[in-house]
Amino acid sequence: MAAEAVVVVRIQCTGNNGDGCCGVGMVAVVLIVAVFAVVAVVVVLALVVVVAVVVAMVAFVATVVVLVAKVVMFLLVVMA
Repeated sequence: MAAEAVVVVRIQCTGNNGDGCCGVGMVAVVLIVAVFAVVAVVVVLALVVVVAVVVAMVAFVATVVVLVAKVVMFLLVVMA
């Protein structure tokens, strides 16, 4: 009776690698892929935020340069 139970357990719990871990390797692979996916999403979002901040800074600097140029042109016209 005990030998039959052991055989049934071995049949049910023999994974692809035959270590008797009941698919723990597949669970680990799925978890690793999920973690990498989350990390990739976080990295992409961080890069998007950095690019948005850089674009906003460039737009601000360009606006300041245009305003300064307009003031300089106005002063040149008035002084002439």
